[in-house]
Amino acid sequence: MEKSNTIKRRGLVFFLTAAAVLCLILFVSGCAEKENAMTMGETTVVEERAEITPVNLLVSKKVYPPVADNYAMGWEAEDGKVYAVLEAKLKNLTDKECKIQDLCQFQMVIGEETYGNTIAAAVTENGSKLDRSKAVGPGKTAKVYLITELDAKAVSEESSLQLAFPEEDKEPSFDYHLAVDTTKRLAVCKELVKGDTVTVKNVGEITLEKVRFTKKIEPENPGYFYRYFEARKSDERLLVLDMKVKNLSGKKRDAGSFYGVTVVTEDGEEYIGGTAADDASKANITTSETIGNGKSRMTYGIANLPKAAGDGKCTAYVYIGGEWYSYVREK
Repeated sequence: MEKSNTIKRRGLVFFLTAAAVLCLILFVSGCAEKENAMTMGETTVVEERAEITPVNLLVSKKVYPPVADNYAMGWEAEDGKVYAVLEAKLKNLTDKECKIQDLCQFQMVIGEETYGNTIAAAVTENGSKLDRSKAVGPGKTAKVYLITELDAKAVSEESSLQLAFPEEDKEPSFDYHLAVDTTKRLAVCKELVKGDTVTVKNVGEITLEKVRFTKKIEPENPGYFYRYFEARKSDERLLVLDMKVKNLSGKKRDAGSFYGVTVVTEDGEEYIGGTAADDASKANITTSETIGNGKSRMTYGIANLPKAAGDGKCTAYVYIGGEWYSYVREK
């Protein structure tokens, strides 16, 4: 009888131990399911809420529209701060119009620190405007900037952007994680090669023909009175990218809408550029030109820099058709 009770007790202990192990496995599996790993360039579907596709991560002191003009509005970080900007495609899967921040909330985690000072904006008007008030209609997709302010000294190769897609009137649960490197200016960037043509379907062909550091640029066939561009101050110069553009959009389009330029000098300072173009007779260079469908025109990506920047390396970052390219001008 005593031996039988001992066997029963051992069986009960084994059963309880097995049950505890099974519960632990199920608990861990449940946690793993809740923490959804995201990948740059791949679409994540949050059922009945949203689809999101991370496209790129920009880390910068300044956030402006990627195709900025002289009047573009943006944000500039305070001393000791930088912005980490996730560029993404966000689709609204709900049955009503939603603002970006109602569809998607986010924070950056670096080590033990969580950064929750954020801005959400839609990229609109061919990349020339950032709109914080933009709403996304049901079934519609928007290109968005999800912007997080960070301590500049905290950037790390092992950063985690955490996202939540809360239902209405519910607390956000940041269960979607994207591993990012906040020490790099861009997660994805291609080389812009002089003489090579970048073709963007239904937009155009853009070719970098020349790069120069100069006091002013003048038209090829100027009249007695003509328009040109000159550095704003005597101790400044223009970094100019001569870019030939062919319009393949199917309609007349502003010459400055095909690409945007930002220049970073060797000391890490950033300068938001603008664009200008020859007029049809090459008698003036202005910011108000248009290019007819199927027509080509010489355009100019222009950044106003300190004269001393010409003694060092400058990197021009050019945004074309939703992708970033870089050209390095050596001394």
